Amino acid sequence: MERIRDKLARALPTLVGVAAFLALLQGPTPGFAGEATLSWDPSTVPDVAGYKVYFGTSSGVYGTPIDAGVQTTYTVAGLAISTHYFAVTAYNTVGEESTFSNEATKTIADSAPPVMTALSASGITSTEATITWTTNEAATSQVEYGTAPTYGATTDTQTTLVTTHEVTLSQLSPETTYHYRVMSQDASGNLAVSADQIFVTASPSQDQSPPADVQGFRASAGDGEIVLSWTTPNDPDFAGVRIRVRTDGTFPQSHNDGALVGDFSGGPAETGTFHHASLQNGITYSYAAFSYDAHGNYSHTVYASATPTVSNAADSPADGPASGGFGCGSTSISGGAAGTAPPTLDLFLLVFAAWWLGLRRKRTLTTVIGSIRSACGSVSRSSRPSVCLTPRVGVGIFHGLAAPSCSSRLGLLLLRWMCGGKPLLRIRPAALQARYA
Repeated sequence: MERIRDKLARALPTLVGVAAFLALLQGPTPGFAGEATLSWDPSTVPDVAGYKVYFGTSSGVYGTPIDAGVQTTYTVAGLAISTHYFAVTAYNTVGEESTFSNEATKTIADSAPPVMTALSASGITSTEATITWTTNEAATSQVEYGTAPTYGATTDTQTTLVTTHEVTLSQLSPETTYHYRVMSQDASGNLAVSADQIFVTASPSQDQSPPADVQGFRASAGDGEIVLSWTTPNDPDFAGVRIRVRTDGTFPQSHNDGALVGDFSGGPAETGTFHHASLQNGITYSYAAFSYDAHGNYSHTVYASATPTVSNAADSPADGPASGGFGCGSTSISGGAAGTAPPTLDLFLLVFAAWWLGLRRKRTLTTVIGSIRSACGSVSRSSRPSVCLTPRVGVGIFHGLAAPSCSSRLGLLLLRWMCGGKPLLRIRPAALQARYA
């Protein structure tokens, strides 16, 4: 047995002149970049039945071998961008296998430039435009632009490798046609250059007044996403809304600060929504919305923030409040300067407010609920109501009550007293009415 193995080992030639035997296909694509062709001298042992090719991305560490049969050349295809290591063994008619040959190496290099998509110019005013595009791999960002196809101006290269690109062109001339093209270079030095594109700047104006802020700017968190909603101002020269975001705990301070979520066009007094998807759960996203007119005047900002989590998606409906409390979610704020959301209402305060406003002032339950809604701000309907009983008035279903605390237990006692001492668990379903909508 050992004598046969020794014969096979001695009979296997080494892979000399490896550089001459390995070849790389041209025009590789990321993920499957090329191939390597191995060649070796045949064994002179009479009972050699074939050869096996081993390869991997670490020296001496190989995966499952490929049976090359009796041929003395083999092409390994589908090799990713990396350095690959190869070795060959021989085996005889009874399945005994020799030791490895010497090791050959081949480095598959990335020679494919980034693929560009979604190239566009947005936020165009009389003096400014924002160019955005995406690439299929991380790359640099740069724009050439000018009033002719020969360009003449080039932005500084943004050397941070990203797949979502944004470059703002400023100090442009009003009512002028501009040509531009974008360039992105990957980590291997492969450069992609887009085709020529054009945009036209807006006309100049003496108008220096920005449009009003958007209204009802809200961020509602889900699992890996945040739904943004807003209503555009009623200004006749309103042109669009720019939304930007930061994740470092602060809100964007200008229409060029932070990452661009999008430029959203529309008419005055229209409702807009955007699903910001593929987000990381547990990270707080701080948004700022800037309304602007056709003359490049940007409004003061409104802010909203939210933190996507798995629990939000599991516990709340898609259109429900962003967190606990009577519609006053701590993950969503709207309007004015950055700050925190309104606090949640405790059960005790909620019941006491219903008792005082509804009974002492003889208001209907609907009026009481409307008052509490106004105090909390805009809320969304919930599918998980909690029942609050009021004497002789029926049942109001209040949403998202906070977990019982000391004052909540006082609220339960007050609630029981208001209901004439009836245990809460004995209330009949027929008594439910005046659902909170």
